[in-house]
Amino acid sequence: WRMAGDSGLPPSFDWKESQNVADVKIMWPTPKRFTTFDMQSFGYDEQVVFPLIVTPKEKGKPIDVHLKLDVVVCHEICIPETLTLSKRIEAGNPSPTADLSLIKRAKDRLALLKNTPKIGMNTAVLSKDAIVLDVYAKQGFDQADLIVEVADVLITTPPQILIHEDDKTRAILKIPAPQGYDFTKNLFGKKARVTFITGREAVERDFTF
Repeated sequence: WRMAGDSGLPPSFDWKESQNVADVKIMWPTPKRFTTFDMQSFGYDEQVVFPLIVTPKEKGKPIDVHLKLDVVVCHEICIPETLTLSKRIEAGNPSPTADLSLIKRAKDRLALLKNTPKIGMNTAVLSKDAIVLDVYAKQGFDQADLIVEVADVLITTPPQILIHEDDKTRAILKIPAPQGYDFTKNLFGKKARVTFITGREAVERDFTF
């Protein structure tokens, strides 16, 4: 994933050999948490499809997308691999291809970017020894997880889940600080990207502590 956790590295996408490409936006499907020897990492198993939004430099002309992809494949050990891929996108009116259903399924795995009636995060509170979020999920909290991304700070501790007694669709998720670590000193004033996952649903929002 874009934040690999305690082990591994995030994928590196190199597009510089592409032709007529101004920008490529990478869309990250919701990851899974992996625990190995008390190390926490985030990524994918079996296979993953990254939907891309490719912006041409000149509209109405073909696009040649060339990618050099550096990834780390992990099981009991992690092995770096480099892949090279290319795709020509002809100019003209768009038409569905054989990959359309594959892309749609991948987009269904993307985290939502705002609260919905089914899932959401309301407030985030920072204290010296914990990050606490008030969340809701209509489907409940089976396999619930919380990932907090902050620049230059690595946070991988699994959340504690405290479900409201009078409303089983609401919960408090608490990430305790490592022993001797002061969250307020290291996170106060910083922006965090928070991903709340439960089952097949996920929502992602930015909070400033």
